[in-house]
Amino acid sequence: MKRSMIAVLSVVAVLVIGGIVQATPIYIGTAGVDFNSLLGGLATPDGLAHVSDFSGGNLSAEVKSQAFTDGTSYLYLYQLNNKGNVGGDVITRFTANPYAQADSSISMGYLTVNIPAGFVVGNQAPLYGDVDAAAGPTVGFNFPVGIPSIIPDSFIAPGAMSKVLYVQSNLPPALIAGNVINGGVHSGQVIGPVPEPATVTLLVTAALGLLAYAWRRRRS
Repeated sequence: MKRSMIAVLSVVAVLVIGGIVQATPIYIGTAGVDFNSLLGGLATPDGLAHVSDFSGGNLSAEVKSQAFTDGTSYLYLYQLNNKGNVGGDVITRFTANPYAQADSSISMGYLTVNIPAGFVVGNQAPLYGDVDAAAGPTVGFNFPVGIPSIIPDSFIAPGAMSKVLYVQSNLPPALIAGNVINGGVHSGQVIGPVPEPATVTLLVTAALGLLAYAWRRRRS
């Protein structure tokens, strides 16, 4: 009975988190865009910006996140700030999960002009993005240390900030987990998409129904 319950709840968790199973991770090119070109130029704030501290060890960092909407779709903005002094750690990656329904069709990139109030243009663009639909799902932006004469450095150095990163979604906002990576992983909360409460309720109800059915069959 206990094993059956664990199995059913595991299925529910996977369904709630969402995403299409695919080869992972899927690498996604990130291009700079005008903020006013997103959501038909109708994006307005959906709640206040959220700032979380991601400091630890030789890293001093924070991430600002905020949701915008046109009334139907959502746009999630993130900006990484490496507040450290010279000699501090660089930032090479940012991830957020579970990023509900994220898959290879996701739209992500960074802003170049018409930056919303509360954010700044920033110094460093990501080299590329990625999405891992089977792991959470998880979305990521990468700022790697380069290879001399082949790939330029893209890391966020102490005293620098990322460009304003964006991810589009059809789901409303709540707090999810974010990770800033500098060799180690430093975690905090950021704003991101979550399933509608009605969808979660429906999935849990269905799971309870399956569990009750399995229990009745076991007794018969």
